[in-house]
Amino acid sequence: MIKENPLQFIKPKTFIKTFPGYVIYAGERDGSALEDFWIWELDDQKRVTMLIKAERGSLHYDSDNEVMILNLEKGTGEKRSNDDPENYSDQNVPTLVYDSLSLNLPMDQILGKKGVNRKLSMLTMAELLQKKKEWKIKEQEGVQDAYRERISVQTQIQKNFAMAFSVFALAMIAIPLAIRVRRSETFANLAIALVLGMTYYFLMVVVSWIDKKPALRPDILIWLPDIGFLLLGMFLFRKASKN
Repeated sequence: MIKENPLQFIKPKTFIKTFPGYVIYAGERDGSALEDFWIWELDDQKRVTMLIKAERGSLHYDSDNEVMILNLEKGTGEKRSNDDPENYSDQNVPTLVYDSLSLNLPMDQILGKKGVNRKLSMLTMAELLQKKKEWKIKEQEGVQDAYRERISVQTQIQKNFAMAFSVFALAMIAIPLAIRVRRSETFANLAIALVLGMTYYFLMVVVSWIDKKPALRPDILIWLPDIGFLLLGMFLFRKASKN
C-alpha cells in the first residue's frame, strides 16, 4: 500500500502524525501534488525544532532505503535552537528560502525497524532457507549455539510441511469413519473426530516444546503425529473394507 499509493497518508486540512518526529499538514491535494504544505520537525520532547512551508509538494516511496521522499517547491524554512526551541526571545531564527527541497521521512514505526528479530513462524520459506544457510555457515565457523539455532530453523521448516501434510493425515481417518455411518453413530463419530483432531494438534504443540533441545532432533520428531495418524487411518481403512 505504501509503495503503490504513498499519498494515502496525507489527508487535506488534517494534521498528520504518522511519521515519527514530524507533523505534516496540507491545505489542498491536487492529484499527486500537495498544495499549501507545512511540516514541523519535532525533538524527543515533541517541541518544534524546524518549520518548513511550501507552495507545492509531492511524495514517493524509496523501497531500497525504506524512506518516504518528500519533494517541496517554492517555500521557506525556519530552524529553531535545539537546546530551547520554544524560547523565541533569545535566539535568531535562521530562515531558509528555497525553490526546491527534498526531505526523507523515516518509516521505522510503519514498516518496522531493520534488524528487529521476527519469530520463525512469521518468516517465509525463502527466508527460513536463507537463515538455515546462514546458521550452517556459522556452525562451520564454530559460533556458539549455531547448531541449536540451525535445528530450530529446520524444525520450523519441517513443521510447515508437516502442517500442510496434516490435511491428508486427518482425512485418512475421517474417510473410514464416514464410510458406514448409522444415524445412531453420527454423534459418536463426530466426537471421535473432534478428539482425534485435538489430539493431533496437542501432539504438535508437545513436539514444538522441545525445539530448543537439538539433541532430541525436533525437526524429525515433528513428523510423528502425521505418521501416527497416517498409520491409524490405514488401519481404519482396512477395518472398513472388511466390514
